[in-house]
Amino acid sequence: MGRDSKQLLEDYARLLLQWNTTHSLTAAKNVSEVMVHIHDSLEPLALLEPFATCMDVGSGAGFPAIPMAIMRPESHFWLIEPLPKKASFLQVAVIELGLCNVEVCRKKVEQLEPFFPDLITSRALMKTKELLEHLRPFVTEATQVLLFKGERLEEELAGLKIQYTIEQRGTRRYLIIKGATV
Repeated sequence: MGRDSKQLLEDYARLLLQWNTTHSLTAAKNVSEVMVHIHDSLEPLALLEPFATCMDVGSGAGFPAIPMAIMRPESHFWLIEPLPKKASFLQVAVIELGLCNVEVCRKKVEQLEPFFPDLITSRALMKTKELLEHLRPFVTEATQVLLFKGERLEEELAGLKIQYTIEQRGTRRYLIIKGATV
């Protein structure tokens, strides 16, 4: 019998903590701290239009893409992570969790051949303007861009001519941009 999504999320949290002891992938020290990151990853799903494909840029320890892939098994995810230890962890997580809908790509986003996912996500990777410049070749009018941001979001948005929505949950800000304006 297969594992349900709740069990997969818990297994992911345990696997992350196991790898974290030697590879320092996250500051989380226990399952409940990892679950905070998982909840943060899943919170914006209700804010998004349906999507069949997602590219997560700078996937790191797998947030938000791994939790999203667990909850949206019908969608395909590309995890873009150039750092070897993080890409290795992501590959192990995909195998251990049986995530057939996830591919790990060990490259920088600017090294990829352009393709057009329905959704592009990134969590605390770089400043908004710089990131949007890297994402431009992957965006169509239909693309949704979801960036996980913090308190300095207004500073990062100053001078940018883009159409966006900001949803706030606690100190986390979810910046949602409809592709044509990137």
